[in-house]
Amino acid sequence: MKWLGSLLVIGFLLSLSVGCSLKINSSSLEQSTEPVNNQNSKLELIGKSDSCEAPPEKLNWLGKMYQKTDENTSAEPGMKFGFVMCDKGEYFEATDDGPGSLIVYSNGDPRMNDDLILIGKWGRALFSATNSNQEFAERFDASVIDENGVILENVVTYPYSDDFDFKSYKPNHSEITNEEAIDTPIGSGKLYTLDADNGTAASGLTGTHDVYYAVIPIRDKVIFVLEFSNFDKEEASKKQFIDLLKRLQLKQ
Repeated sequence: MKWLGSLLVIGFLLSLSVGCSLKINSSSLEQSTEPVNNQNSKLELIGKSDSCEAPPEKLNWLGKMYQKTDENTSAEPGMKFGFVMCDKGEYFEATDDGPGSLIVYSNGDPRMNDDLILIGKWGRALFSATNSNQEFAERFDASVIDENGVILENVVTYPYSDDFDFKSYKPNHSEITNEEAIDTPIGSGKLYTLDADNGTAASGLTGTHDVYYAVIPIRDKVIFVLEFSNFDKEEASKKQFIDLLKRLQLKQ
């Protein structure tokens, strides 16, 4: 199935009373015509190596090509994006975290870069996006920025799946403390509250703050994951996010 054109746009400009705004630039979003991974279709080959002991040189992740830049990076994994399985040096996108599966993460905060980290026996292989598949766009470029230039919200999209489970994709160094149903103008979904560390052990930062994730599926098309945080644990921050969600729009 191919989804052509700028089919989904989240709002245009959402002004908030606290002096920040959600400004979203949408690019055309297409889904690959390659077979979708499920129990009734062939798994798609996304990379090759001499053996499963070494990472692939290139990784075709969700229709976008990535080049290996470091076989064992010191970079910290961020958000969990999905799973990979290997058979005799051939790497396939997996549907779950079954036996022997590997995990694909963002390189730290996905708002800061598009790099991927694939963790395997070799360590943490770092992959950077190439320019060979610019016609594909899996992510909307969106942010909420406060008066100090701090990014408060990020929007990530995932291919639609009936069994999408946010718990498998949540960032490291965080725990889900609350899950509730939400209704928004673009559809119903789930709102998660996470207790997240203020920083890694190496950073020297201690304590935690709340991060909110709204997961809103658009059936047979895409799943929006919207992240929001004021880097505090105030109930007013959650209300601010909910008020923002009530203003979302989808435009043809």
